[in-house]
This record gives sequence, C-alpha cells and structure tokens, in this order.
Amino acid sequence: MSGTQRAPSAKWPQQSSQPTYSLLIQHGVSEDASSGLHSSPSDPGQLDKLYRKLTWRLMPVFMLMLGLNYLDRTSLAFASIQMTQELHFTPQVYGLASGLFFLSYCAMQVPANFICVRLGVKKWFSGMLLVWGITAAAFAAVKTPGQFYMLRLLLGLAEAGSFPGVWYAISQWFPPDRLAFPYSLMTTSVALSQIVAAPFAAALLKLDGVLSLSGWQWVFLGEGLPSVALAVCVPLLVPDGPEQMAQQGFSGLLTAQEIELLNSDRTPKAQARLNKSCTDDTSYQTEADNLLPVAAAAA
Repeated sequence: MSGTQRAPSAKWPQQSSQPTYSLLIQHGVSEDASSGLHSSPSDPGQLDKLYRKLTWRLMPVFMLMLGLNYLDRTSLAFASIQMTQELHFTPQVYGLASGLFFLSYCAMQVPANFICVRLGVKKWFSGMLLVWGITAAAFAAVKTPGQFYMLRLLLGLAEAGSFPGVWYAISQWFPPDRLAFPYSLMTTSVALSQIVAAPFAAALLKLDGVLSLSGWQWVFLGEGLPSVALAVCVPLLVPDGPEQMAQQGFSGLLTAQEIELLNSDRTPKAQARLNKSCTDDTSYQTEADNLLPVAAAAA
C-alpha cells in the first residue's frame, strides 16, 4: 500500500448533557429525593449541635455495653487461679475452654449482624445482653469440665454480635464523615473497661467466703449481673433508628426540626455518593480521549 493513510477518526460517546438529578432518577432514585441535591446546605453549627446531642444521648449506652462485654469476656482470667485450684481443672481443661470461646465467637459474627438488622437494634441488644449476662453469671455454678466448655461456647455465641451490632447502630444515626469520633469512643470504652476490670475483680475476690461463695464465684456474678440489668434498660434508652423514634416511644429524643435537619444532612450525602458512581464512567472516556492522538500518530 503506497502513501500514508490517515487514521480513521474514532468517535466516542458524548458526555450526557442530562442534569445530575436525571441520572439519579435513571439509577433508581426518586425525583423527590434527587431534588435534595439542589437544596441549600444545612448550617454547620446546627449540625454540630445536633450530632453532639446524639453523641451524649446514645454513645454512653453503647460504651457501657461494650465495656461490660469485655468485663464478662475477661473475668475468667481473674478467677482462673482460685477456680482451677478449687475445681481441680488441669491447664489443658482451662486452655481448651479459653479457646472454645473464640471458636463460637468467630463463627457467629456474620449471622449475628443479619439477626440485628432483622430484629432491630433495641430487641437484639436487649436479648444479647440478657443471654451473655446470665451465661457469664452461670460460670459461678460450674462443677465439671463439660459445663465449663458448654458455657464458654455459649458465651462466645452470645457476645459475637456486640461489636458488629454497635457499628451498625451508630451508622443509623451518623453519616460516614462523622463516624470517626463515635468509633473512637467505642475503642476507648474497651480500654477503660480493662482499667476497671483488674481492681474490680480484686475487690470481688476479697468476698471469698461471703454467703458461702468462693471469691472466683463472686467474680463471675459481679461481672455478669450488670449486663442483665443493662438488658432491662436498653429498650428504654435506644430506638432502632431515626425513622422508628415516634412509634417506639422516643418522640422526645429529637425535636421535629432536629429530625428534619438530620434527614436533610444524611440524604444528600448518600445521593452525592450515588452521583459519583453515576459519573465515574466518564473518567474512562477522558483517558481514551487523551490516548487518541498517540494512537493516530503511531498509525
């Protein structure tokens, strides 16, 4: 073939001239919801005040819940010396029982979160606290290795949904860009529980002989029963989410104006993420447009 042939011009799809809300409607977002993109942004000062209120109202309950979770989980370490000596448990029995907790704990992590979403935060937290509190206290009645193993497995199952459930509950109230502080409070509660655990267990061990109970039995009772008490209080303290406040008797938690402000802050941020996903495909067209002159020159 003689001469230099000109490379055929490639035509790429033109970028859509549709407005953003039209793209969102095509991707399943209602016209009413897409109109929120054009609403004026909320006052940052009002939003800060709102989320501070939610933090003070909800986070102490979640922090106490996770703190008690770690108290119940680690009570065995403080009671182990007296317990193994009195019940004549070998190191092998103690080691196996310790490991069985994590076996059931890991196995139940994902199913527990599905149950939490299905039942709702209020019912799930209350039931979970009740079961793990009774189970933790029941260690005071252990007599045989078989009972020891069974309770450790049950405790792992009961406590598996604590952290995933709390993460889910927090995400119902706080948008993604405000999750860092609530999450840091949850990890702080774990550290604080470890600071409290040792002196609290030491005080309980000193009750050895009171009511004919050994010190190690007081440790399990003293660190398990508070979870039962919290289980009774949770339905009165925590709603499932912002949408369920009124029907669950929490209408006084936020005013009508605060609810509107919360919804207006959460919805546009979700729409903005969808908007980004709708327009990300234009980056491929931009890259191709930049490479066209190079391809033509090479031809």
